[in-house]
Amino acid sequence: MTKVVKVSSFSKLILKFYNWLIIYVFFILNNLLILIIFVLLDRNSQIVEKSNVKTYMVEKDLVKEGILDVASVFFSKFGFKKTTIDEIAQAAHKGKSSVYYYFTSKEEIFKAVLEKEAAVLIEKLMLVINKKTSAEEKFREYIQVRLFSIKELVNFYTAIMSEVPSHLDFAAEMRNQYDIDEIRLIKIILNEGSEAGVFRFRNIEDTAAAITTVMKGLELPIYLFKRENDLEKKIAQMTDLILYGIVKN
Repeated sequence: MTKVVKVSSFSKLILKFYNWLIIYVFFILNNLLILIIFVLLDRNSQIVEKSNVKTYMVEKDLVKEGILDVASVFFSKFGFKKTTIDEIAQAAHKGKSSVYYYFTSKEEIFKAVLEKEAAVLIEKLMLVINKKTSAEEKFREYIQVRLFSIKELVNFYTAIMSEVPSHLDFAAEMRNQYDIDEIRLIKIILNEGSEAGVFRFRNIEDTAAAITTVMKGLELPIYLFKRENDLEKKIAQMTDLILYGIVKN
């Protein structure tokens, strides 16, 4: 004889509660899984988007640098006045509108070229300043790098020698800033030499300014000088003369 198991109302309520709980938990987990998938997809999309933006910016920078490199050659060969946007665009294999996308005018291109060359020179000089060498060796190398760079950074030296149109105010500002930077860098070397007991001078500011003036006076002759070997000798001789005045005997 089969037994009939009676289920109380309370038990039925408990079973119903557990069924609803299982359905609710499943619903929550399902939505959570969907949310995680959306988050991962969105994150992946952002990564791809950032990667695309980064690639675009790199390509944009490369195009801009290419225009500046071409412009630098034209400015150094023909000067600011005789160089045209059309020539720069043609040599860079870009449309004139593409050049204007990156630069609003020829003046802005020239300014960017000067800033780039100035940054190159300062970087070279800072490498000399930061070397673990004696103050005298550092001084010799500084002058050598500074004066030999004239032939490489033609546009910048043209600007600091006041050979650009007077209406280009940024060129004058750049000359003034370079003078300040030059004196600051030379003072670092002089100070190192003084602390090491190698250099002697009455006033570090006046001495740095005097050395800067001497180097400026040599810029044009060096720029026009053609024989590299003789040039190196002349720079070495000039360096010896300056050091003679500040090195302790």
